[in-house]
Amino acid sequence: MGLTRDALRALLQFAWPGNVRQLSNVCLRLITHAPPGAWIEFADIRRLQPDVLSGPRNPNPEAYIENEDATYSEALRAFRKRLIFDRLRRHGNSAVEAAASLRISGPTFYRYWSDAKRFP
Repeated sequence: MGLTRDALRALLQFAWPGNVRQLSNVCLRLITHAPPGAWIEFADIRRLQPDVLSGPRNPNPEAYIENEDATYSEALRAFRKRLIFDRLRRHGNSAVEAAASLRISGPTFYRYWSDAKRFP
C-alpha cells in the first residue's frame, strides 16, 4: 500500500550516503518482505534495515515532507524554492555557481529565484 508516516520520516531522516541506489535497495527489501496490500511501518524498517535508523542523519529531513493537500504546481514550487535557496547557500550566494551546479542557464536560474522569493 505504501509507507506509514513514521516509516517515511525514518527514511527521510537517513542521509543516504549510497544515494539513490542505496535507497532503492532498501525500499526493494522492505517491499519484498511486506505482505501483499500491507503498509510498510517503522517496525519493518527497524527489523529489516536497522542501519537506516542508526546511520548518518539527514540535516533537514522535514524539508522533504510536502503539504499533503498541495497541488502539483504548489509542491513543485515549494521543492524548487528549497533547491534554489539550498544551492545559493552552498555556493556562498553565487547565483552563477548555483546555476552551474544545477546545470541550468543563468536566466532560468534567475527566473526560478524570482519566483521563489515571491511565494512563501
